[in-house]
Amino acid sequence: MLRTYRQIYLCHHKSCESYVVNAGGLFSIDKSYFYELGAYDPGLDVWGGENMEISFNIWMCGGEIEIIPCSRVGHIFRGDNPYNFPKNRVKTVERNLARVAEVWLDEYKELFYGHGYHHLLDKTEIGNLTEQIELRKKLKCKSFKWYLENVYPDLDAPLVKAEGLIFNVGTRKCFQHFSYTWLRMLRQNTSCLAPKEKQIIMEPCDITKPHLRWMHKSKGLVSTAQNLIYRDSTIDRSINKWCEWWDRKY
Repeated sequence: MLRTYRQIYLCHHKSCESYVVNAGGLFSIDKSYFYELGAYDPGLDVWGGENMEISFNIWMCGGEIEIIPCSRVGHIFRGDNPYNFPKNRVKTVERNLARVAEVWLDEYKELFYGHGYHHLLDKTEIGNLTEQIELRKKLKCKSFKWYLENVYPDLDAPLVKAEGLIFNVGTRKCFQHFSYTWLRMLRQNTSCLAPKEKQIIMEPCDITKPHLRWMHKSKGLVSTAQNLIYRDSTIDRSINKWCEWWDRKY
C-alpha cells in the first residue's frame, strides 16, 4: 500500500510498516497520485527496473511506501512471458537499471556502475532522460542522500571504496589525499590521476573514460589502459604502509 501525507489508511490489527523498495506491480495506489508522480518511466523497456524507479520516485518526492499487515495480495506467475525483449532479458534489464541510476541515484550512481555494471557506460544506449529529470525537478524531489539517511539508514553506501595517501616509488614521496572510487578512479575533487606515456598527470574526471581507471593488485596500482605498474620491491615497507589504506574495502 502506498500513501501520501494527504491520505490515511488504517489497519485494525497492528501498525503499518514502511518499506524501502516495493515490487513494481504489487501495490495499491491512488490513480491520480500515480499519474501525478509521472507513472512509470515510459523509457523503460518491457520489464525490469520499474520497482526501483517507482519506489525512489515515491519516497524522494514526498510519499511513503507501507506494508499493511491486514491486507492480502496475490501474484500468479505465467508459465511463459507474453512479451519479447528487444535484445535479451539481461541486456534489457541492465539498460533499464542504468536509466534509473542516471535519474535517481545522483552521485551514488557510481556504486551501481562500480558493482559490475561499468560496461554499461560505454556500450549501452539508455535513451533520452530529459523528461524524467525535468519531472524530478518539477516534483521538488529530495536527493538520494536524503533517501539513504531517512528511508534506508541501515544501508552502508560509501561514495568511495577507499581513501588516503598514495606513495610515488619514483620520487619516494607521497601524493596528496586521493579517493579510490567504485569505478576505480583515483580522484581528488574533480580531477583524476591519468597515465601519459611514463608519467602521471591530472585530468578532469570522466566516468566514461577507461584510461582513468586503475586496478589495485598485489603489485601496486595498475593502469587499465597502459598496463603501467607503480611499485618497487626494494621499498616494501613503504608500500606496506601505503597498502594499509586499502584495507578499507567494501
